Amino acid sequence: APFLVQVIERTASRIPPLKEIEARVRDAYVRAMAEAAARTEARKLIGQMKTAADFKRLAETNNLTIHNVDSFDRSTSSIPGLGEFPEVIDETGTVATVPGLIERVMERDGNSYIFVVTTRSNPPEEAWKSAKDSFIEEYLAGRRAQAWTRYLEGLKAKAKITIDADQLANNAADSSM
Repeated sequence: APFLVQVIERTASRIPPLKEIEARVRDAYVRAMAEAAARTEARKLIGQMKTAADFKRLAETNNLTIHNVDSFDRSTSSIPGLGEFPEVIDETGTVATVPGLIERVMERDGNSYIFVVTTRSNPPEEAWKSAKDSFIEEYLAGRRAQAWTRYLEGLKAKAKITIDADQLANNAADSSM
């Protein structure tokens, strides 16, 4: 849909005096410090967790609330109650044993999270059959990409690359004119 826009007022850019923005600066500073403290605390806690059983014990010791989420499909990027969080969805597949800890702090919107995968189930047979071809194609595409990357890395390792600094300087001078 087309839009018509009319400039009503034009204001020159400027750096506002601190008195005008002091409250926003203070709020941003407090938020940044709180986020950094949460990140540091979460990393400290995850460093103390060796098993999923440590998760509950450390949460109780530190007066942290544990939230359980409903099961979700790995083919989505959404976690019930949390919304879009594709990094967590990806990491759930890397947990070797269930229950198992995702061994890094997950962050979103300034919040730090520690996750434990409590259960894992296979998709129903009919869901697997309907997704089988696309899964196989996705898997093959990933393997092809890995093979291509290894091939390029091999070529780079064998290649003799020289950089002519004079040519780079001449091109930079020509482009600045």
